[in-house]
Amino acid sequence: MEDVLKKYNQLEDPFLQKQVLDFIDYLLKVEKDKKSFNAKDFKEAILNVSTWSDEDLMIFDDIYKNFNQWTIRKL
Repeated sequence: MEDVLKKYNQLEDPFLQKQVLDFIDYLLKVEKDKKSFNAKDFKEAILNVSTWSDEDLMIFDDIYKNFNQWTIRKL
């Protein structure tokens, strides 16, 4: 642990020091999330993801078909 502290103290830029602290916070969150993973909750969340029907996607087909018909105004 001393080696980490020595390296941190070598950083003179406060922004870089904050990045180190933010990264450590991220690692702690990842570790916490691993411990609290609940397969049932994950499955429920995945099942609640919305899906688009073919009818929903038709608007993109219409846009694609008409894309080359747009005219550009000259200033």
